[in-house]
Amino acid sequence: YRLRFCNDAMLQIIGDSAEASFQLRKRAEQLFEQGVLVDEHTINVEGSSPVSLLLAMSPRKNDSGDESGFWLLATDLTKQKETDSQLLQTAKLATLGEMSTGMAHELNQPLNIIKLAVNNMTNSISKGRATNESMMNRIHRIDSAVDRAASIIDHMRAFGRVAGEDFEPFVVSSSIEAAADLVREPMAAKGVDLSVETEVRARVLGNTIQFEQVLINMINNARDAILSHSTSGDIAVTQTLENEHVIVSIQDTGGGIPADVLPHIFEPFYTTKPVGKGTGLGGSISYGIIQDMQGNIWAENVPGGAKISIRLPLILDDSESGVASKV
Repeated sequence: YRLRFCNDAMLQIIGDSAEASFQLRKRAEQLFEQGVLVDEHTINVEGSSPVSLLLAMSPRKNDSGDESGFWLLATDLTKQKETDSQLLQTAKLATLGEMSTGMAHELNQPLNIIKLAVNNMTNSISKGRATNESMMNRIHRIDSAVDRAASIIDHMRAFGRVAGEDFEPFVVSSSIEAAADLVREPMAAKGVDLSVETEVRARVLGNTIQFEQVLINMINNARDAILSHSTSGDIAVTQTLENEHVIVSIQDTGGGIPADVLPHIFEPFYTTKPVGKGTGLGGSISYGIIQDMQGNIWAENVPGGAKISIRLPLILDDSESGVASKV
């Protein structure tokens, strides 16, 4: 595992840092011994920004044709990762902007409850009708309304923050519920009913904020399809298990996707919406997020509408090889 040759491009990546060179050599050694040919790896060097690399292994042969070490090809993905992150955040903020009117309407409900309870308390006290029981009942109503408002704001804040690049285990059903909570009431105000059905609390590896972004993109597209030809409709989000995978489906009553559009809905900048109503990025961003999670996403037409399905590998339980983790 001695470094025999390094071209100028590689020297630009690692510079004169012995630490960076050691990290890269160590990772190459691990990949070679594991038989892994392609891997993404980040080099962290003190005093410098992290460098994201795509590493590819290739056997090296000597003049006699015998294997003699290996080539390590490194592609610097740092700028691409930064661009992808900015694109993801832009798409999320666009989604939040679209939902802001509905969220304001939903926040008005607990605020009105609080205002009404306070007015009732004031009237009861001024007329001498206040009792401990009536005051406590209204205080409990105020407390519940505050919790509801705080929950709405927390969901919006969590969804809006910049998602980290690290993947962690998360419960799929929890992400589904969080995404549904953000869009359910605003859609109900427009006549679209959203239902959620999950079987078990299965865990997958990924970024929960990005996964919620995928769900919200797909749900909003289903809503738009429904409202484009009707004043009401239904969207059903279901989660089931299939061997060592979890399947999440978003099915609508929006009439289906035209046959000529169906093959292109996950392509960048492809949209059937009018100018100013869509960027065409939601599908391609969602496709990229699911691919990064080692999953698949596809669309199909069903009677009365369309269905988007997402398949993700379950986290395997370390204590029992081949057994999917469910909590």
